Amino acid sequence: MAAVVQKYLSGVRGIENNLSNMIRQILRDKWTQVFKILTDEQLGLGLDAKGKVIGRYSKATESYAADPDNRPRQPKIAGEPFNFEWTGGLFDELYLTFDSKDSYTLFSYDAKASFLKDTYGDIFDFTEAHNYRINFEIILPELDKKLTQKLNLI
Repeated sequence: MAAVVQKYLSGVRGIENNLSNMIRQILRDKWTQVFKILTDEQLGLGLDAKGKVIGRYSKATESYAADPDNRPRQPKIAGEPFNFEWTGGLFDELYLTFDSKDSYTLFSYDAKASFLKDTYGDIFDFTEAHNYRINFEIILPELDKKLTQKLNLI
Protein backbone atom coordinates (compact mmCIF):
# COMPACT_ATOMS: atom_id res chain seq x y z
CA MET A 1 0.00 0.00 0.00
CA ALA A 2 2.83 2.44 0.78
CA ALA A 3 4.10 2.21 -2.81
CA VAL A 4 0.70 3.27 -4.15
CA VAL A 5 0.47 6.21 -1.77
CA GLN A 6 4.09 7.21 -2.45
CA LYS A 7 3.33 7.58 -6.16
CA TYR A 8 0.56 10.07 -5.40
CA LEU A 9 2.61 11.96 -2.81
CA SER A 10 5.44 12.37 -5.31
CA GLY A 11 2.99 13.56 -7.96
CA VAL A 12 1.41 16.09 -5.61
CA ARG A 13 4.86 17.37 -4.53
CA GLY A 14 5.75 17.85 -8.19
CA ILE A 15 2.59 19.88 -8.69
CA GLU A 16 3.35 21.95 -5.59
CA ASN A 17 6.90 22.66 -6.80
CA ASN A 18 5.59 23.74 -10.20
CA LEU A 19 2.67 25.88 -8.97
CA SER A 20 4.43 29.26 -9.41
CA ASN A 21 5.44 28.32 -12.95
CA MET A 22 1.85 27.36 -13.77
CA ILE A 23 0.57 30.71 -12.51
CA ARG A 24 3.22 32.61 -14.46
CA GLN A 25 2.24 30.72 -17.62
CA ILE A 26 -1.42 31.55 -17.04
CA LEU A 27 -0.54 35.25 -16.70
CA ARG A 28 1.47 35.07 -19.94
CA ASP A 29 -1.40 33.35 -21.73
CA LYS A 30 -4.03 35.77 -20.36
CA TRP A 31 -2.01 38.99 -20.39
CA THR A 32 -4.42 40.77 -22.75
CA GLN A 33 -7.26 40.27 -20.25
CA VAL A 34 -5.08 41.53 -17.40
CA PHE A 35 -3.97 44.58 -19.41
CA LYS A 36 -7.55 45.39 -20.41
CA ILE A 37 -8.51 45.62 -16.76
CA LEU A 38 -5.71 48.12 -16.17
CA THR A 39 -6.27 50.15 -19.35
CA ASP A 40 -10.07 50.06 -19.69
CA GLU A 41 -11.27 49.84 -16.11
CA GLN A 42 -8.62 51.68 -14.17
CA LEU A 43 -6.12 53.98 -15.90
CA GLY A 44 -8.53 54.71 -18.75
CA LEU A 45 -10.94 56.00 -16.12
CA GLY A 46 -8.19 57.97 -14.35
CA LEU A 47 -8.09 55.76 -11.25
CA ASP A 48 -5.08 54.88 -9.13
CA ALA A 49 -4.50 51.62 -7.22
CA LYS A 50 -6.79 52.84 -4.44
CA GLY A 51 -9.63 53.54 -6.87
CA LYS A 52 -9.27 57.32 -6.49
CA VAL A 53 -9.27 59.75 -9.40
CA ILE A 54 -5.66 60.74 -10.11
CA GLY A 55 -6.46 64.09 -11.68
CA ARG A 56 -8.81 65.96 -13.99
CA TYR A 57 -8.23 67.74 -17.27
CA SER A 58 -8.10 71.53 -17.27
CA LYS A 59 -9.63 73.95 -19.79
CA ALA A 60 -6.11 74.60 -21.09
CA THR A 61 -5.61 70.88 -21.82
CA GLU A 62 -9.00 70.69 -23.50
CA SER A 63 -8.09 73.65 -25.73
CA TYR A 64 -4.66 72.21 -26.54
CA ALA A 65 -6.21 68.83 -27.40
CA ALA A 66 -8.75 70.51 -29.69
CA ASP A 67 -5.95 71.71 -31.98
CA PRO A 68 -6.01 69.41 -35.05
CA ASP A 69 -2.20 69.15 -34.92
CA ASN A 70 -2.33 67.49 -31.47
CA ARG A 71 -5.00 64.82 -32.03
CA PRO A 72 -5.11 62.83 -28.82
CA ARG A 73 -6.35 59.26 -29.13
CA GLN A 74 -9.00 59.93 -26.47
CA PRO A 75 -10.77 63.25 -25.87
CA LYS A 76 -9.53 65.57 -23.13
CA ILE A 77 -12.56 67.29 -21.61
CA ALA A 78 -12.13 69.84 -18.84
CA GLY A 79 -13.25 68.40 -15.51
CA GLU A 80 -13.13 64.79 -16.72
CA PRO A 81 -10.64 62.37 -15.11
CA PHE A 82 -7.34 61.72 -16.86
CA ASN A 83 -7.56 58.83 -19.32
CA PHE A 84 -3.77 58.52 -19.84
CA GLU A 85 -4.21 58.07 -23.57
CA TRP A 86 -2.88 60.86 -25.73
CA THR A 87 -0.64 59.10 -28.23
CA GLY A 88 -1.62 55.62 -27.06
CA GLY A 89 2.00 54.75 -26.34
CA LEU A 90 1.49 54.20 -22.62
CA PHE A 91 -1.10 51.48 -23.22
CA ASP A 92 0.40 50.10 -26.43
CA GLU A 93 3.77 49.57 -24.76
CA LEU A 94 2.58 47.84 -21.58
CA TYR A 95 4.51 44.77 -20.56
CA LEU A 96 4.57 42.19 -17.81
CA THR A 97 7.72 41.16 -15.95
CA PHE A 98 8.16 38.61 -13.21
CA ASP A 99 10.06 40.02 -10.24
CA SER A 100 10.33 36.66 -8.53
CA LYS A 101 8.61 33.33 -8.80
CA ASP A 102 5.65 34.75 -6.88
CA SER A 103 5.30 38.35 -8.05
CA TYR A 104 4.96 40.33 -11.25
CA THR A 105 5.01 43.95 -12.32
CA LEU A 106 3.26 45.80 -15.10
CA PHE A 107 5.03 48.74 -16.69
CA SER A 108 5.23 50.54 -20.01
CA TYR A 109 8.14 51.09 -22.39
CA ASP A 110 6.58 54.43 -23.33
CA ALA A 111 8.86 57.41 -22.64
CA LYS A 112 6.22 59.02 -20.40
CA ALA A 113 5.85 56.00 -18.09
CA SER A 114 8.61 56.93 -15.64
CA PHE A 115 7.46 60.55 -15.49
CA LEU A 116 3.85 59.48 -14.83
CA LYS A 117 4.93 56.99 -12.17
CA ASP A 118 7.10 59.63 -10.46
CA THR A 119 4.27 62.17 -10.63
CA TYR A 120 1.25 60.03 -9.71
CA GLY A 121 2.71 57.03 -7.89
CA ASP A 122 2.59 53.44 -9.02
CA ILE A 123 -0.18 53.83 -11.56
CA PHE A 124 0.46 50.30 -12.83
CA ASP A 125 -0.73 48.62 -9.61
CA PHE A 126 -4.27 47.25 -9.54
CA THR A 127 -7.06 48.18 -7.16
CA GLU A 128 -8.01 45.57 -4.59
CA ALA A 129 -11.17 44.77 -6.57
CA HIS A 130 -9.21 44.37 -9.81
CA ASN A 131 -6.65 42.14 -8.08
CA TYR A 132 -9.53 40.02 -6.82
CA ARG A 133 -10.93 39.71 -10.36
CA ILE A 134 -7.55 38.78 -11.81
CA ASN A 135 -7.00 36.16 -9.14
CA PHE A 136 -10.47 34.62 -9.06
CA GLU A 137 -11.82 35.20 -12.58
CA ILE A 138 -8.67 34.83 -14.69
CA ILE A 139 -6.02 32.86 -12.79
CA LEU A 140 -8.04 30.49 -10.61
CA PRO A 141 -10.23 28.94 -13.35
CA GLU A 142 -7.17 28.26 -15.50
CA LEU A 143 -5.20 26.95 -12.54
CA ASP A 144 -8.07 24.64 -11.66
CA LYS A 145 -7.97 23.19 -15.20
CA LYS A 146 -4.20 22.71 -15.09
CA LEU A 147 -4.28 21.10 -11.64
CA THR A 148 -7.11 18.77 -12.63
CA GLN A 149 -5.15 17.68 -15.71
CA LYS A 150 -2.01 17.08 -13.64
CA LEU A 151 -3.89 15.12 -10.95
CA ASN A 152 -5.55 12.95 -13.59
CA LEU A 153 -2.10 11.98 -14.88
CA ILE A 154 -0.91 10.69 -11.49
